[in-house]
Amino acid sequence: MKKIMMVLLLLAGIVTAQDLAVKSKITPDTKAPVKLDVESPADSIYLECDKMPEPIGGFAAIMGKVVYPKEAMEAKIQGMVVVSGVINEKGNVTSVKVEKSLGYGCDEAAMKALKETKFTPGENKGKLVKVRVALPVKFQLQ
Repeated sequence: MKKIMMVLLLLAGIVTAQDLAVKSKITPDTKAPVKLDVESPADSIYLECDKMPEPIGGFAAIMGKVVYPKEAMEAKIQGMVVVSGVINEKGNVTSVKVEKSLGYGCDEAAMKALKETKFTPGENKGKLVKVRVALPVKFQLQ
């Protein structure tokens, strides 16, 4: 009896979720802008779009700009820093911030590498748009 009740509750939850999805007309293909620290709708920043920005020279070009901080090397610090930034319509990086910190100068090194990188701009429905991207940077001693 308990198993039948659990199955019925599960089915009721699935039907309710599907009903809500139909009423809200939201589909996974909808790419709505996400407003992040901006003043007008024209400044909308996307988290995903039809054509995502790509670093000119590839991700290897970004990693080539990362300098392992002396302080981190001396302290034998290893790990990952995650930085994010907004790629504007011209492919320039703005609003860089640290999402996951490692310290010992690694955060600053990752931010600097991202800031110095030029990207191909993101596009949505044929228009150039601002897109927030996240970049994991791994610091590992050889």
